[in-house]
Amino acid sequence: MASSNSFFSYTDAAGVEVIVQRLADVPQPYRDQVKHIDLSKPAITLRSGSIENPQSVHGTSLHGPSFILGAGTMLVLGLLAMLVFRRSHRVLAMVVGVVVMAGLGLGYMTYIRRQARLPGAGLATPGTVLDDARAAAGALNERHREQERVLDEVDKQR
Repeated sequence: MASSNSFFSYTDAAGVEVIVQRLADVPQPYRDQVKHIDLSKPAITLRSGSIENPQSVHGTSLHGPSFILGAGTMLVLGLLAMLVFRRSHRVLAMVVGVVVMAGLGLGYMTYIRRQARLPGAGLATPGTVLDDARAAAGALNERHREQERVLDEVDKQR
């Protein structure tokens, strides 16, 4: 059975292009000239690459090595913070806090981009994440315009 984004077209005896959703709806004399139209979702092409498999991003399993690395990093950062606060150097504590927060934020944005399978090396910045979102929205808008154009053509032929 065809999906809701799959259509078949043929030209009838009067020269009118007919589009149907099921191959069974094409009369037998026209089946040799049938063209398949597939409007299913293509890969979203971004300016820096493409999303390979968006369904795989939402996995629920825990990645052991990442968890151990993250837990170890937090333990070291916690011990460093305790050392800094114990000596009561407020300015140094502030600087360390800001650096840690900035590093964690950039690391988190990089992690999000990698989970979405977006190409790019190095740390992701807020600008990079916004550019990715704008490119994805532009690709979706373009796909929507193309679907509207095809539907307008179908309406004109009726």
